[in-house]
Amino acid sequence: MKTNSPVLTSPREFAIGDWLHLFGVGSQPTRCRVVLDLPNGKLMAAQAWKGFKFEDLNHAELRDLQESVIDVNAIHLSPCDLLNMELAGELPAWAAASTATATH
Repeated sequence: MKTNSPVLTSPREFAIGDWLHLFGVGSQPTRCRVVLDLPNGKLMAAQAWKGFKFEDLNHAELRDLQESVIDVNAIHLSPCDLLNMELAGELPAWAAASTATATH
């Protein structure tokens, strides 16, 4: 049974915001909306703007984005200082749906 209730956690567990990312050599920057899991230092959910709407990333794109956001730039260590990200204790609705789909 699917519910629309948010996933509740501690008040500062997630950082939510936008990230411009290059998916490949010579590509144009793609606007991605991201959710960072701060305690675990990982990219929790992400979607890319593809024309007229945000769409879920495939596994290769998600790994590529994780490498840029977490492994190379370490944004999870100071998300508010570097990117003006918002701190939250729950996943936004789009991310909860995206992570639910990814686990099935």
